[in-house]
Amino acid sequence: MTPEERTILKALAHMCLQFMDEGPEGLVHKSMSAGENAVEVLASYGLVKPELGGGFWTDEGLRLLDDEWASDRASFLQRMSKS
Repeated sequence: MTPEERTILKALAHMCLQFMDEGPEGLVHKSMSAGENAVEVLASYGLVKPELGGGFWTDEGLRLLDDEWASDRASFLQRMSKS
C-alpha cells in the first residue's frame, strides 16, 4: 500500500466507521451502493472481512483506524464489548 493509498483508505475507513458502524453487528451497508463499494474496497486491502450485508473490521483495519482515530476506535470497541 502506497502512502497515498493509505491516506485515502484511512478516510474511507473513518467514513465507514461514522456512517455504517452498527456495533457488534459490524459494518452494515443497508444495500446502498456506496456502502457496498466501500466494503469491497476495504476488503480488497484486507481491512474488512466482508459478510452478507456488510462486514467486520480485521485486525489490520482496526490498526489503520488506530493510527489517527484512537478515540473513535475506543468508542467502537466499547460498544462491541457491551453485547
